[in-house]
Amino acid sequence: MLVAGFVLGWLAQLGVPGLGGFSVMWPQHWRFFTGLERDSVVAYRVTEPGHVLQPLEDVEYRGLGNGVEVRYAEAWQFARRVPDARWQVCSRENTLACGLDLVVDDVHRLRNESASHLLCGHLALAVEHTDLPPAGRLPALAMRVHRIALVDIDCG
Repeated sequence: MLVAGFVLGWLAQLGVPGLGGFSVMWPQHWRFFTGLERDSVVAYRVTEPGHVLQPLEDVEYRGLGNGVEVRYAEAWQFARRVPDARWQVCSRENTLACGLDLVVDDVHRLRNESASHLLCGHLALAVEHTDLPPAGRLPALAMRVHRIALVDIDCG
């Protein structure tokens, strides 16, 4: 039942004819449940040469594990500790190409004092935002990078 409600609400947000009345029963819309209008911090691995960014996919999914949530929380924790002067702008449409524009010498060093140590080494932290399209249209790009910072996280 809940899944059907999500699907109907999403379709109503896209402007599917005949589902406009659904927003009366669900006035907070899909954004209330997804939080898509909020910024998110995503950690990327920086590869050499060329400093191309690669997604982190090394967290194992073991049933009800919380590795992804812990890594997301750690990324936010580290992003809050990066000074404003260390954040850089990315003008690329593809997030993974943002590393090509970064000043590679501007690396902020941090220490990971959490018990999990899921984020370690040379990483890029990107503050991303979802661009919500008008009803009935799909976005050209799902995420847009506001700013990005190079960090070196010591887990020793």
